[in-house]
Amino acid sequence: MGRQATKIHLFGIKYADVITRNNYSVKEIVSLSSINISYATEVSKGINLSEYVVPKE
Repeated sequence: MGRQATKIHLFGIKYADVITRNNYSVKEIVSLSSINISYATEVSKGINLSEYVVPKE
């Protein structure tokens, strides 16, 4: 998993506001992205981390 999981966490961090504000389903986002549905947990972790971290540009 490693780097791929980290990138998925960053996706959750970067888009947390959009996802939560619009009540988007994390499972649906992951399903539509054609990656393994188990990564929904990693997106959720990123959303939770978004309160505490800011990604570098």
